[in-house]
Amino acid sequence: MGCRGCGTSSSDNVNDSVCMDLSRSRTIAVADPTPITDLSVFSTIYTDTTNFAINGTILVVNGSTSTGSVVVMVNENTATQYTVAPGESEARTFGNINSIQVAVTSFPLNQTGTYSAAFQISFTLNYKF
Repeated sequence: MGCRGCGTSSSDNVNDSVCMDLSRSRTIAVADPTPITDLSVFSTIYTDTTNFAINGTILVVNGSTSTGSVVVMVNENTATQYTVAPGESEARTFGNINSIQVAVTSFPLNQTGTYSAAFQISFTLNYKF
């Protein structure tokens, strides 16, 4: 007889979800290329510290009205970046999430000045053990 709630199969699915309200500001002296190459401007919001392959969907809702775009960098086997403009939202699904990082860049892209963004990021984490 298996433990209650643990399941009886040799591999069980685990699904977690996280939602965060974040705000970031950044002064840009030299316009960002696309994708951003200065990795020190990113804040890490999730790192996989397990030996499980984590997949999931990341949703970003940029609630800013006109100033900053949100850049999301997801590290799978290689890094993938995507940008969410003010007032926009975007969801993407990834197969092997090692880390999720965010940064603010200009809107429109490749400008200098001070930019800020208030945004929500939510993500699901799915894995088997």
